[in-house]
Amino acid sequence: MRWWMLALGACLFVLLLVPWRERRPARVDPPPTEPEPVAASEEAEPEAEPTEPAPAKPAEPEEPAKATARPTPVPTQPKDPPTVIMVPEAAGPLAELRGAYEADGPTSDTADVERTIRDLFGSIPELPVDSLRHIECRERVCKVDIWWSEKTPHVYMALAMTVSAQQSHYVAVDPGTERNVDDELPLTVYVLRAGHELEELKSDDTAE
Repeated sequence: MRWWMLALGACLFVLLLVPWRERRPARVDPPPTEPEPVAASEEAEPEAEPTEPAPAKPAEPEEPAKATARPTPVPTQPKDPPTVIMVPEAAGPLAELRGAYEADGPTSDTADVERTIRDLFGSIPELPVDSLRHIECRERVCKVDIWWSEKTPHVYMALAMTVSAQQSHYVAVDPGTERNVDDELPLTVYVLRAGHELEELKSDDTAE
């Protein structure tokens, strides 16, 4: 009798226990969490291997103090030597022209020739008007007296060029010896008139 009652009680216990366990919510375990990654800075740095000390660099020699730059001297250009002005000397067929002038006399057209030569003065800067002293023409030769100085060194050359182009290229220069109070030297220029040749004058000398 007791055994049967114990078996019945066990069955009732099982029947009552199973529905209760079904009604009880099952326990849900949270999913296992993965360990958070450790930040790179927080990671344990591996211990640095001991390194040998780098060899010390040899000390570089100190640069010598730069000398103060001095300006390069600019070579000075040599000054031009002063121009030496030569006093005119006797030149040209002086003997022939002067001899013909002294031997001839004036003609009817000599005044016109003298005027033509006088107009040359003042025509160019090298031939100023105040450099003219006197003009006198004869039959074959004209005599032109001028003043020469270091202030007007080209006056006689300018006269020789212009008068030779007007009359003939036979020109002679006869310088004086004494200067005036203005330090000017008298100078005489002889020129063979147009239409005549130097051979005429030489033939006169031969005839004599």
